[in-house]
Amino acid sequence: MGPLLFGPNANDLGMLNLITPEVVRRATAEEIREDVRIPLDLPLDTIRQSSYGRQGVWGA
Repeated sequence: MGPLLFGPNANDLGMLNLITPEVVRRATAEEIREDVRIPLDLPLDTIRQSSYGRQGVWGA
């Protein structure tokens, strides 16, 4: 799926398949300096109006 969808250099694009347990362990040991967590998700009811004229969950 990768090369067909993203070309022959798909692994150069920061693909999630490169995040192995070893990479996570190394990054944890080298990069984390403070115990600060930043969530990147949004609650499902945050966006009440659909974009691009689509019908949303709330009929908007």
